[in-house]
Amino acid sequence: MAARGLFSDLRRRAVGFGLSCVWGLARICPWPVFRALTGIVYGAFYFLARRLSRGAVESLTIAFGPSLSLSEKKRLARRSFFNLAFGFSRFLYSFARPGHAAFEPVIEGWERLTQAQTRGRGIVIAVAHFGPFVWMIHLLAERLGR
Repeated sequence: MAARGLFSDLRRRAVGFGLSCVWGLARICPWPVFRALTGIVYGAFYFLARRLSRGAVESLTIAFGPSLSLSEKKRLARRSFFNLAFGFSRFLYSFARPGHAAFEPVIEGWERLTQAQTRGRGIVIAVAHFGPFVWMIHLLAERLGR
């Protein structure tokens, strides 16, 4: 039991050290360099975290059943993980280097939002749980003057 506690403590320290390193990189690297370096780190983490990758494939099996091959599920799991990881990178970079944009958001249909706002009856916006949707809420509030 003591060995298990030690392993847990080492893992927690390793994750903390890794996050400290990534934070340090975010403070000194331009965005393209930071994105490339963190891509290497995330790739290593994904392949080392077997339980995580197996869990993602199992979830895709539940969602898609036999319509996707095992290799397609693995590819989709890996791409989903990288999408999530790079979203985290953008988030971290934005806080580590205020004023240095990690991405340029694009809002399609902006004219429809401004037309709806001029009617003065309020706007309901539905967003998919995809991409940097949390930032989009702040961006919309800023641009719509709220």
